[in-house]
Amino acid sequence: MVNHTSALLGPAEIRQLADKLDIRPTKKLGQNFVHDPNTVRRIVATAEVTAQDHVLEVGPGLGSLTLALIDTVQDVTAVEIDPRLAAELPATLAWRAPEHAHKLRLIVKDALQITRQDVDDVGAPMPTALVANLPYNVSVPVLLHLLEEFPSITRVLVMVQAEVADRLAAAPGSKVYGVPSVKASFYGQVRRAGAVGKNVFWPAPKIESGLVRIDRFRPSPWPGGVKDSTFTLIDAAFAQRRKTLRAALAGVFGASSRAEEALVRAGIDPTLRGEKLGVDDFVRLAGFMRHEAVAHGKVNLHLGVRDARPDGYHELTTVFQSLALADRVSVSVREGTAGVVSLSISGADADKVPTDSSNLVWKAAELAGVSQALDVHIDKGIPVAGGMAGGSADSAAMLRIMAALNGLDDAQLEKIAAQLGSDVPFTLHGGTMLGTGRGEKLEPLPTSGEYHWVLAVSSEGLSTPKVFATLDELRETNPELPRAGAVDALASALLTGDPEQVAPHLANDLQAAAVALRPGLQDILNAGIHAGALNGIVSGSGPTCAFLCRDVTHAEQVAARLRAEKVADAIYTTYGPVAGAHLITNES
Repeated sequence: MVNHTSALLGPAEIRQLADKLDIRPTKKLGQNFVHDPNTVRRIVATAEVTAQDHVLEVGPGLGSLTLALIDTVQDVTAVEIDPRLAAELPATLAWRAPEHAHKLRLIVKDALQITRQDVDDVGAPMPTALVANLPYNVSVPVLLHLLEEFPSITRVLVMVQAEVADRLAAAPGSKVYGVPSVKASFYGQVRRAGAVGKNVFWPAPKIESGLVRIDRFRPSPWPGGVKDSTFTLIDAAFAQRRKTLRAALAGVFGASSRAEEALVRAGIDPTLRGEKLGVDDFVRLAGFMRHEAVAHGKVNLHLGVRDARPDGYHELTTVFQSLALADRVSVSVREGTAGVVSLSISGADADKVPTDSSNLVWKAAELAGVSQALDVHIDKGIPVAGGMAGGSADSAAMLRIMAALNGLDDAQLEKIAAQLGSDVPFTLHGGTMLGTGRGEKLEPLPTSGEYHWVLAVSSEGLSTPKVFATLDELRETNPELPRAGAVDALASALLTGDPEQVAPHLANDLQAAAVALRPGLQDILNAGIHAGALNGIVSGSGPTCAFLCRDVTHAEQVAARLRAEKVADAIYTTYGPVAGAHLITNES
């Protein structure tokens, strides 16, 4: 049995503290102070906290509940938004509970903004329980934020407005069942734990209050990384309660037909409304959500290649620019053993792209820690085997999707990208960047304006390792072979936004090797210049030839002449720089 030694606050003490601080409770901060000792003892008892618990309390106010907690649990971390109340709380505990005052940790902050770092900064352990008289005007957002931010919380006992308590604990199909009901039940078992009258507060509110208890699932029954998708579906389903799920979820899935397909696959009647679904239904449906990302190809404005290192790699100095030509990667999550279940390809030369584990997209999923069964589809818009980093772009798009599924941050993505290949880190970021090392060490390169390109693409690719090996051979036989110099002049030209100033500084050490292996590339380069391009260059290791033009009209004119002369298998117009790999959201 717990030996309670704290002297709890009654009506007289509450008024005494309020007068001392010149407190006038505000509706804005949801300030109604409990002055009944029996009520706060009941809250602590209902929470079933013990001497082993680390309790997080939100809105301690004058300290009524804090005093009831402090002599029961190991420690209390109190979060208070009002600086005056926060400053007085330690003194109140020294006055009413001197034996336990050392157990208090205090954070002066909005509870909606509190993080694990805040708790760590005050030297408190991660909380095992949340016990609080929540500000009624923000009770649900605060509750959900804390449950998400602190997975260490296994038990919750909060006092909220009675109607909110009813909604939080409501079952599917009831009149008050809605977004708070489903989202709270995502974290654990929710139940009404009692009622609290008006007369235990000062000032007495106009509304009744209720207690809600949540016992967190241990372990969670849901797949990892499914929370965001689930909550998106919940919000959409209840945004217009009278709509059927087929209609309400059309925006999430991209079309009502897609929504219906996903609902049927999840075993849910598309004609139902959101209030009929339990959280398990929403989680199951989230597993069928389609995730899409786009990533762009690149051109190397400058590619300086040093001699081979002992490990066989070459140190590079390169200037990347991302182009509007893009691939789209789509991922559908379904039930089954975790991993890439299928990989399909569409678009030009799709038959040349591997659909097994050798594809960089497959490798990206594995390195990112795929935890669900995935069907992957790539729609090719970047020429295949054209030296434009199409495969790298695909893997970058896949990494963005894996980040959404698994909660990976940018630092983790960059580390994985570097493991996948030299061009992957750039396609992840896009823009215009200076690359060193093998191309994976990046720094942004300031530019102005937009640059328009014509791309002459050959259907037969070139082996990148063979191109590098050929360069080594050429340099051995001809030590005077010209080399790309420093990037300074190019960098200065890019700041002007004038393609005519940029054009003379295009350079690629691999171009000589690519032309040696494929002499016809020189004919294409010559044809582009004769067609009026400002300059032409082999893109990366080839075989694509890229021609810089003054503007979009000029690019179309050059492209038309090259198509007429049939110098390549395909001619594209495009522009850059554009953004790196990114998720597609709010697709209509």
